Amino acid sequence: DSRSKGIEQETLMKNENERITAQVDYDRLATMYSSLTSCTPAELRRTIATVSPDPLLSQLLQDQNSEAQKFVLATNDYSLNHPMVRGIRDKLALITLQIEDRVDGIVNGLKLKAEAQKASVDRLTAWVASARTNDARQAEIRRPYQGIKRDLEAALSVRDRLYGRVWQEQVDQAMPREAIVEIIDKAEPVARPVKPNKPLNIFFG
Repeated sequence: DSRSKGIEQETLMKNENERITAQVDYDRLATMYSSLTSCTPAELRRTIATVSPDPLLSQLLQDQNSEAQKFVLATNDYSLNHPMVRGIRDKLALITLQIEDRVDGIVNGLKLKAEAQKASVDRLTAWVASARTNDARQAEIRRPYQGIKRDLEAALSVRDRLYGRVWQEQVDQAMPREAIVEIIDKAEPVARPVKPNKPLNIFFG
């Protein structure tokens, strides 16, 4: 039971950590999407290349700058109706449309990522909440069992002490009751006192 509870707690902590990570990622994506959608088209083209780098968009922006320079140079030598100028202008218009489409795709992609991340956050949040509720319910269910278990352990401890006392009494009763010291000779008074010994005292002076 304790091992199962430990595994459940470990799973709960793991999912809680995943939920926190998912929440952080969602907040980042949602903030990014909100900031981008509040930009003007010109600001969006400048910002999105830094916020969400995209190789194709970077190449299109480079092509746009290159064609814009060609257009300026061409208009210095030719009129706006000149075929070369019109060709560069048409190419610029096409690149601009491609850039706008790409930017819209990146923004929509961020929106989809944010929505998917939000769904993950909601799923993990619901799982963690359910697990905590279930854990609290199981603790409430186990509470009477824990009390009975403590009472049983206390009763078993008392029983063991009683058994030990009874066993000791039985051992004491089985031991012989005879005296440990055996008297071999009966004590009798001597005929002559040991002290004072006058001859011995005279000899030693």
